Amino acid sequence: MTNQGFGHLPVPANDAEMLKEPMPWMSRSGGRYRIPGLRHPLAALVYGLVLVLLGASAAIVCAVAGGTALGIGLPAGGIAGAAGVVLLVVAAVRWSWYRQFVAAHGYPPF
Repeated sequence: MTNQGFGHLPVPANDAEMLKEPMPWMSRSGGRYRIPGLRHPLAALVYGLVLVLLGASAAIVCAVAGGTALGIGLPAGGIAGAAGVVLLVVAAVRWSWYRQFVAAHGYPPF
């Protein structure tokens, strides 16, 4: 059995291996410029959808405007859209792990 920290019940060692966290770098996000709640899969899904919609709308607006707006806004919209797609993938990968962890332990991992 391993100890999961103060206030949490011990977890069998084989259970800890079975529920190994995918993309653990998402849980270690911290610091001054972190986005709150991004560790949770639902928040990553919401942020991802917002960024994809922002990128798509920026691309559409810049394509209609043309000229200099197209050269500046299209790459910015592409970057926002790509970041949104990455967050959607992260949310999809972490969603099943998060639900299994809560079902097995009775409390969220964060």
